[in-house]
Amino acid sequence: MTIRLISIFLLLLALPALAGDVYVKTKNHTDAINMKGMNTPAKDEITEQWIGEKSLAHIGASRGVVVDLEKKQIFFINPQSKTYVQAALPFDMTKLLPPQMASMVGMMKMSMKVNPTAEKKTVGKWNCQGYDITMTVMGMPIKTKAWVTKDVPVDMSKYREMYAQVLKGQFLDEASIGELNKIDGFQVASETSGEIMGAKIRSTTEIVEITPKAAPPGVYAPPPGFTKKDALAVEDLQQK
Repeated sequence: MTIRLISIFLLLLALPALAGDVYVKTKNHTDAINMKGMNTPAKDEITEQWIGEKSLAHIGASRGVVVDLEKKQIFFINPQSKTYVQAALPFDMTKLLPPQMASMVGMMKMSMKVNPTAEKKTVGKWNCQGYDITMTVMGMPIKTKAWVTKDVPVDMSKYREMYAQVLKGQFLDEASIGELNKIDGFQVASETSGEIMGAKIRSTTEIVEITPKAAPPGVYAPPPGFTKKDALAVEDLQQK
């Protein structure tokens, strides 16, 4: 479960902040993992994001998140079961979890430390600065090298307001969110590595497309025909 939550967090961390509706396509890779005899195969996934004036949508094959600041709502969407959970902003993640997971929230909380570096690098067409990010989970440090650019016009204040809601859904507290706000610009690539319970983990993200264009109708809401639930299930928090 911890590895799954880290994977979700890293996908969401790659979201940039741009003015108006913007489509973002991200390539994600996770190496195979062997934890106590249980093998998880390597995974490659394309995720899509739409960023609007007061709305943000993250769309993955097994999980989606929509934040609507105008309506003060957040939606956690499971495309596979065609269900979603809705909460008013601000929200308490523990009240959306199944009882067996709510009692473990303290163990799942992650802390963050962000340090800008003097490193410079060109990633795709973007001039980037390096950042070292340390995420501590259950006392175990996970290291990320992130490449961040200011080449694209951004409205960080609007984005941070929306993105903070997504991060709260990943069990980050206000101090950790404040750390991530030290990132000056948006992330276009990253490499993460670490060890959890004896298992080595490694994953990468890379933005391959950023295109300003009008968002399709309904993208900032659960898809039509999806069933509303009162609480999240374990499978709603997993990447498959």
